[in-house]
Amino acid sequence: MKDPTDKNIDTIDKKKKQKEHNEKMIKDYLKPSCDEEISEEEYPIIKE
Repeated sequence: MKDPTDKNIDTIDKKKKQKEHNEKMIKDYLKPSCDEEISEEEYPIIKE
């Protein structure tokens, strides 16, 4: 017979995995979608 705490652990694991998945999707969505490389001349120059 299954212990009720096993069910709670399963639920917590599912919620944790869902949260990690959601965070990964958000990071992927917010990540700049830049496929081309920028050459060294195109980088902004920082003046001190």
